[in-house]
Amino acid sequence: MRADVGVEPIRRGRSTPAQRDYSALVRRGFKVVGATAGALLIALLAVGLVFAGPADRIAAGVTVADLNVGGLKAEQAEQKLAARARRLAAVPIAFKAGGRSWPIAPAQIALRVDWAAAVRQGLDEGAGVIPLRGLRRVQLRLLGANVEPGAIFEERTLERRLRSIARTVDVHGREAAIVMRNGKPVVVPGEAGRKLDREAATRTIVSALSGFERSPVALPVVIDPPAVTRDALARVAEQVRVALSAPASRTRACTGRSRRTRSRPSSSFPKTGSGSWESAARRPGAISPTSARLSAGLLARSPSTSLARDGRR
Repeated sequence: MRADVGVEPIRRGRSTPAQRDYSALVRRGFKVVGATAGALLIALLAVGLVFAGPADRIAAGVTVADLNVGGLKAEQAEQKLAARARRLAAVPIAFKAGGRSWPIAPAQIALRVDWAAAVRQGLDEGAGVIPLRGLRRVQLRLLGANVEPGAIFEERTLERRLRSIARTVDVHGREAAIVMRNGKPVVVPGEAGRKLDREAATRTIVSALSGFERSPVALPVVIDPPAVTRDALARVAEQVRVALSAPASRTRACTGRSRRTRSRPSSSFPKTGSGSWESAARRPGAISPTSARLSAGLLARSPSTSLARDGRR
């Protein structure tokens, strides 16, 4: 084969030194990653074996009702929990709501906690095959796990207690209203209602009495704000003031004499419903001046009349 003068033939099959160095670097990187992963896997297996512990003992870091039972067998843990519960059976917890408190003890509602089921659940927290069980128990040592026990109680007894508490806690709300004072319309602000959430309160009481803490516990209360507010009636009250300042009589000539006749509404202005001041405050449009004048006349005859519902919605 003849080659042209001054032109060197292309050599194939050989890599440059830079390419060889890059390939060697990649191979070394793969070896380092593989060795690191292998060492980490071996370390995890060793940790799992060391901390696996006996399967019939509760893992360290597990609590039942915030009482430490780690390292105990099921029977030992159940005895420890039951003995603590017996000591506290007559010790009440102060449940607070509406500025008052009501002491209730577990014995007063015949509360019985299922400690056996709670202990079994505590054992399951650290269960599993080796070495996964050991890794799980290491996690429990670091983060912990608390088991909330279940309980049974006398529902009628607790319901009577809740009814008694509700009679004190529950407060009927009041809507904002317009009343006449010294011949002028005045907006009376509404008041929010308050009601004991009995269903949530039952769960709160049973959960607290199933544990061993005796600090005061707040009962859940629902606040019901008024639907008609003072700001909503301010515009209506201003229209009533304008209507009261307008002339309430008119003069007309009749056979050379002037006589005065009073404008009388064809129907009274309702206290509630679509034509009431309460509904007028709720809709965006202002009420008509005629309606305002008629209502002002009614208020002038009954100074203590309220133009909005007052009381529980």
